[in-house]
Amino acid sequence: MARMSKKKVEAAARSAVEDCFQDCDKIHVDVATNDKTIAWDGFIYLYDNVGQKKDSLYGKIPVQVKGVSSSDKHSDKISYSIQRADLRAYKDEGIAFFVVYINATNHARTVYYALLAPIEVRQLLEQCGENKSKSVILEKMSCLDSEALESSFRLFYDDCKRQKSVVDSPVLTFEDLKNLGNAELTVFGYTNKPEPIPRLLAKNDFFIYANVGKGQVKSLYPVGTGKCSIIVSGVYNNPVTVGGRVFYDRYSITNNRDCDIVSVGKSLTMTIPKDESGIINVKIDYKGTECILSETIHELEFLLALANEKKLQIAGCEYDMKHIDNQADLALAGLMDLRYPYERLVKLKKALDVLHVKEDLDLRLLKKKDERLIDILIQAFVEKKEVVENKPVGMFVEIPICNICVFVFAIKTGDNTYRLEDVFNPPFQLQGSLGDGVYPITPYSVLNKERILKYSNIGFEQILPSFKANLSENPNCLQLASSLGLSLLSAYDEQEVKQERLIHTALGLFEWMLEEETDEQLILKHKLNLLQVKKRLSLLSDDDKETLYNAIESSSSDKIKFAAYLLLDDNAFAMRSFNRLDAEVQEFYRTLPIFHFVNNNT
Repeated sequence: MARMSKKKVEAAARSAVEDCFQDCDKIHVDVATNDKTIAWDGFIYLYDNVGQKKDSLYGKIPVQVKGVSSSDKHSDKISYSIQRADLRAYKDEGIAFFVVYINATNHARTVYYALLAPIEVRQLLEQCGENKSKSVILEKMSCLDSEALESSFRLFYDDCKRQKSVVDSPVLTFEDLKNLGNAELTVFGYTNKPEPIPRLLAKNDFFIYANVGKGQVKSLYPVGTGKCSIIVSGVYNNPVTVGGRVFYDRYSITNNRDCDIVSVGKSLTMTIPKDESGIINVKIDYKGTECILSETIHELEFLLALANEKKLQIAGCEYDMKHIDNQADLALAGLMDLRYPYERLVKLKKALDVLHVKEDLDLRLLKKKDERLIDILIQAFVEKKEVVENKPVGMFVEIPICNICVFVFAIKTGDNTYRLEDVFNPPFQLQGSLGDGVYPITPYSVLNKERILKYSNIGFEQILPSFKANLSENPNCLQLASSLGLSLLSAYDEQEVKQERLIHTALGLFEWMLEEETDEQLILKHKLNLLQVKKRLSLLSDDDKETLYNAIESSSSDKIKFAAYLLLDDNAFAMRSFNRLDAEVQEFYRTLPIFHFVNNNT
């Protein structure tokens, strides 16, 4: 086998490095032959324009080139030992270190390189210890993309300049940043291509710098002892369309080194290779109990449309599912199995709509026992079928599913069969007894604080109209409305997350009662109730306060005085009036919503 002399190997190595930059119009490589310097073989000169004139010189990077004669095949990365003395020479300026393997038989050349910035060289020296050399990993150099080479070496030069003044300073770690407060972090990049910043950041490694210092005097300081890989994730507000229908108005992208990971909804993930010529990997991970009902139905509609169309558009860019891997293709075909659960959930949503349930069902709370209750709701309120129940059932039935509970009538139609009806929208007129008479009543008369907090099928917008409809036929109507108004306030006060519809429904009831009431004592009672609603809403006016002072002055009732003083934030006088009440009356007043202000006046 022919062997090359050391001199020829070195010459071939220098020539190979120069050839790598042959198409770089803004880079000139000057590597000396038979160089006698201790650690450098020349420089890479960077220019601002293609003319490469002196006045456009941007900077120069020291170069070291090593040649190795070898007939072996080598991988994309190699390990090469650098002398400790050489590393000390590189520390201030950094080094572009090249190793070229020369095939002794056919003289084929493979160029490997490592761009070692000052803080990286210092780290290598520290790792070297008492040893005379330190191994360094070099990557195979691609000479095809001249613009990428120009960007890479220009950025390396800038990093070397930034690090030169701080290379001998203590290392700043990411842990140290915690003690610096909100230190501003900066990443520097450079490119000649119109490329999205997230993708540019993800496909390269970068030094991260922190702005450290006191007051207005701050300086850039590298964090850590080397470059960091950066994964960029972002949410983008653009339409995701299947078959002409927009299913989502946003999606997320995670930019990695070799691919972009696009996530749509909660189930679809596409891994798209950077070279745009590889096969798209599609992962479908549908978990129907990890969303609320409306989101789950929407997700299923999206997946079923995708299975049918086999293509989708994201921000106007079309992805053809025919160009995906076989495993993903099987997953798409399997999506058609989701049609049954989709149709069942659509029926459940319709049943809840029939019952006027406003809350969205939280399927994350679904238990096995809920499945049968779901079937019952679908049978009764969508399919209009009677339900079978072997155990005795009372007239009023609660059906709790996940985060909701509906209140229904169970009307016996056979030995074990029942027809279910919405308590608050019955197909018949409810009757209530008063003395010797029986009068029509609104179904909302059955509500108390506990039921208001529990039931999800209460049509709050129908409460006031239903009482108005009963007024002329039921002499007890205003009394029942007053009781419900107080229950609404009690329920509102007990809620951690306030539902404003409760207090606004109470407000409407008390305003209406004031208009309809003719008894002077009851008018004052309704007025005080209305004012306690307005106080909760921070709507008490000066006229309202004057009304309260007049009530205190004109009334001899300690009950009236207690309520009026509380609403005026005078707890001391309120409790003096309260303490004069009988013990039994006091105990009753502690259950009323007015007592909320005893410990909650501000």
